[in-house]
Amino acid sequence: MKFAIIADIHANLDAFQVVLADIKEQNCTHYACVGDVVGYGPNPRECLKIVRDLGCRRERNTTSIARSTSNWTGLIRMRRRR
Repeated sequence: MKFAIIADIHANLDAFQVVLADIKEQNCTHYACVGDVVGYGPNPRECLKIVRDLGCRRERNTTSIARSTSNWTGLIRMRRRR
């Protein structure tokens, strides 16, 4: 059993595909995503679809929550409470 832990994709599909190729080459059988799938890059939907299709467990951070729900007000409130 070999795990691949992915993070900080930031909707950068080109870079994510390079990482996925390496994961395949390493013969990983299990996946975990620890956040920042969307944000900044031009391909958030495509990256989210790949992560979902991998069936990996996802941990969502504040950037992913806000961008996936379009709830920027909620993100601002969360940051002010800190």
